[in-house]
Amino acid sequence: MSTDVNVSTSMIWGCLWDETLQWLVDSGAKTYAEMKDSISWGNYNNSTFEYKTNISGSTSTKNASSGRRIPSGSTEYSKANNIYDMAGNVWDWTLEGDGSNKRSSRGGYCSVNGSDVPASYRVSYNPLNSGNGIGFRAYFYIK
Repeated sequence: MSTDVNVSTSMIWGCLWDETLQWLVDSGAKTYAEMKDSISWGNYNNSTFEYKTNISGSTSTKNASSGRRIPSGSTEYSKANNIYDMAGNVWDWTLEGDGSNKRSSRGGYCSVNGSDVPASYRVSYNPLNSGNGIGFRAYFYIK
């Protein structure tokens, strides 16, 4: 038995952050104000939301003043235009350079505030830098 599923997916990893953020504004999913203060759509220290703790669907509440990473894709709170987890959780290494030996990271981290370091903010690190707050995000846009 065969089932036809018409799902269009595309990876966003590797796209320039500014283009992706502009696309979110152009699509009506977010506003410029939300780009400058990502608290309303990301896992930041100053955000509160419910999330799924495991695949069985158990939920927990992430409270403000709690710098806790959450499982990717575990909450609608961090979703924008069918893209999950662009804001907060971990800094995302990008393809952007700053003209020196450093690379830019975007998206903020769960232990910072979305109003202080929103999704539109850049921070530069040496690519050899490591830590529990820097990583990669796997974005998937499902249409």
